[in-house]
Amino acid sequence: MIEPRELTLEEMGDLAAIIPAADPEVKVRYKAIPEFGRPTRRSIIPVCEPTLGGNELKYVQQAIETN
Repeated sequence: MIEPRELTLEEMGDLAAIIPAADPEVKVRYKAIPEFGRPTRRSIIPVCEPTLGGNELKYVQQAIETN
């Protein structure tokens, strides 16, 4: 019968780079739905202005024209 055994990185050698590890823990974050009649905290919406100093406008126009 085969028994599971943990190997060190040295024992695994080159196989350590191609054998997948355990999946990372997934953390789900969400904002609560505001309730009517209760005061809510105001959120700041970050706004920035795009810089179109190079060929960006040409690329967008080309994408629109060629679908």
